[in-house]
Amino acid sequence: MGYGEDEEVQFLNKYLVYLLSRQDSFQTILSMKFISSSDSTATFELAILGYSTTTKTWRDRNRLQCRFSTLWGHKADTHSAPLQTWEIRRLLSGLQLLWTKATKHLTLSFPAPGLSLDAKVLSNDAFRLQIQLDYDLTPSWHKYPDFPMEMAIFLSRDQLQEAIQELAGQVDAYPER
Repeated sequence: MGYGEDEEVQFLNKYLVYLLSRQDSFQTILSMKFISSSDSTATFELAILGYSTTTKTWRDRNRLQCRFSTLWGHKADTHSAPLQTWEIRRLLSGLQLLWTKATKHLTLSFPAPGLSLDAKVLSNDAFRLQIQLDYDLTPSWHKYPDFPMEMAIFLSRDQLQEAIQELAGQVDAYPER
């Protein structure tokens, strides 16, 4: 089932109005966004909101509160969940290895919030990211809540580099304490 060009424009306009209405809350938030080059309605965004304020032990001082936003097939969803600073650095390091082609395949899993990433270098100097969202990150509109939501996102080399730079900016803003 496809969407007409007019429906897609209307959806994107509504989404833009929504984002602009929340502009004041996004001004200081850095984020990394994957926007699929094959489908503009397939996006995944990771934004670090800050250090978590609820810490039970000294080990929790590096817990970051993150926002995970998805846009898939004209449906949007957002969840908050924590990740540790070392997990964010692991994601950054893996994406850098992929971009430099030091590795052709990358698999990362963050079980606590329910995020998995499987990324591959494609032959046309592009990248395929298979993102799974489960547990705390399962979109509310997902038809099968007992199974992870899977998103296939295709990125050009420039898009991956931009996402890496955005994530590196977040890592710099929230270093390990």
